[in-house]
Amino acid sequence: SDVCSSDLFRDKGDLEVDVNIKIYKDGRVQILNVERASGNMLFDRSAERAIEKASPLPPPPYELEIVLRFTP
Repeated sequence: SDVCSSDLFRDKGDLEVDVNIKIYKDGRVQILNVERASGNMLFDRSAERAIEKASPLPPPPYELEIVLRFTP
């Protein structure tokens, strides 16, 4: 049967994953850790892939460490 990605997340409650990242002065992004997992491995991994694909970002004025929250 065909399963689209939205079916994987349907009826899963409030999916939310918090990922701690570092953005270097040259725009490179490094995932430091997952601060709070959603409980859904597919959703968590898709958030990590989104961060990896976004690197490099426009260079910030100084190195940053921030937490990104992903929700569907």
